[in-house]
Amino acid sequence: MQGIIVDQIGIPKSFGHLNSKQGGFNVLNVPDDYAAALMNKGPDFFWNEVNKPFLDAAIQRGDDIYLATAPTRVLLQKSDGGLTGFGREIQYLESKGYSYDAATGRMFRR
Repeated sequence: MQGIIVDQIGIPKSFGHLNSKQGGFNVLNVPDDYAAALMNKGPDFFWNEVNKPFLDAAIQRGDDIYLATAPTRVLLQKSDGGLTGFGREIQYLESKGYSYDAATGRMFRR
């Protein structure tokens, strides 16, 4: 995502992650210090304050979600068998009726 957000399209970090862009695309791109502060409190803080509300807003709009990275097992699971942050996102989207289409790299509602 760093290469896409910063290097290719230059989207600045912001707290506007819930503001949808009608006809455009939406990117979760909060300031690094804010994300780090939440992560220092534990993974659930970032999930509950930023990540889940961002996904819930996309789900409510009925958005297709394009993934920058294919959801492979090595990226979804930690070595101890738990889920990575990415794995948690994929699991949550699937629980909300989304499926992954490898041909297009997107999650879409079934």
